[in-house]
Amino acid sequence: MVGRSRLRGAALLALVLPAVASVALPTALAQTGSFSLSWQAPAECPDEARVRRAVEQLLGEGPPPPANVSARAVVEHTASGHWNVRLTTVRDGMTGERVVESESCQSLADATALILALTIDPSRVAARAPGAASAPASSTVASAAPSASAAAPAPASASALPTAPPTASPTPATTSVPAPPSAPPPEAAPTRPGASGPTLVALFAQVGGDLGTLPRAAYAVGGGAALTFGSFRVEGYGTYLPQQAAHPVAFPNLGTNIHLLAGGLRGCFLPLHGSVEAGGCVGLELGDLRGQGFGPSLPNQYYLFTPGNGGGLWVATTLSGRVSWRIARSFALDLDVGLVVPLERDTFQFDNPDNPNAPLPLHQAGPVEGRAAIGPEVRF
Repeated sequence: MVGRSRLRGAALLALVLPAVASVALPTALAQTGSFSLSWQAPAECPDEARVRRAVEQLLGEGPPPPANVSARAVVEHTASGHWNVRLTTVRDGMTGERVVESESCQSLADATALILALTIDPSRVAARAPGAASAPASSTVASAAPSASAAAPAPASASALPTAPPTASPTPATTSVPAPPSAPPPEAAPTRPGASGPTLVALFAQVGGDLGTLPRAAYAVGGGAALTFGSFRVEGYGTYLPQQAAHPVAFPNLGTNIHLLAGGLRGCFLPLHGSVEAGGCVGLELGDLRGQGFGPSLPNQYYLFTPGNGGGLWVATTLSGRVSWRIARSFALDLDVGLVVPLERDTFQFDNPDNPNAPLPLHQAGPVEGRAAIGPEVRF
């Protein structure tokens, strides 16, 4: 009788254990997870180990993360002198993406660590910093990293760029944004989703000098507008060289006043960013190199000179180096130094009153001209 009872108990245990294991084992596995990070940043930024330590400090000691989270962060230095990070996270198969911008790479690394900690386990971060639970969503931390619900792959603000719409929120919603306990909060900075660098519009004015276009060294004034796309810049400009007198040696009382009015378009590549920007530009310039005759009362033919009608088409290529010093966020001082190569050089000359077959040369632009200009620039 006792043997039969033991046999029945063993059979019952054999039936119950697989059922219990089938429920308990997946539940236990679901409560553990992993975290991986790929951090790509310039040498002057904190390294990957520093960001990982910041995430661990925000989470504190405790059980493994409740979800599998992998993240990839790419940090860039923008043309405006700011830093931005494109952060892509995958949490249990759901992907989220956001771009955060800041004025320093250190604060950008702190903001990234906070976003990652909130993505892994927002409740644990909030528990370690209960005083931050009352921080408003528009605080300095929130501007660099949105609310905890936005830190999950399903974004809740304009700074997140979803690539796969989730069907359910993988983390509990919370309205608190705790500050990092081991680092100062990141600086407030606007985000530009989907942009590798901001596009800037600029207006500039310049004063400078020219050697070789007119009979003597001349000063020049000009200005223009520009568009900047990351390391590339496109400029449209105008320049004016005031008139200078040129006359033949044999007839010093005869001559012409020559001036240049021109405009151009040039493209620049500026690989150096920061408070000082530097690079090179190439372009094409079109204009009117014109003269106006002067002298005593002589027949009109003595006032005729080439190019026809007192002026000629000015076509030239330009090659210059450019340095810009950013004095403030929206103000810079520009310096351009370069060469101008005219594609055609007309000769200004008078008809010789003594010998019509031997015109008197007045001026011809040089084969290569040198220019330099400096001036302020306002950026929008």
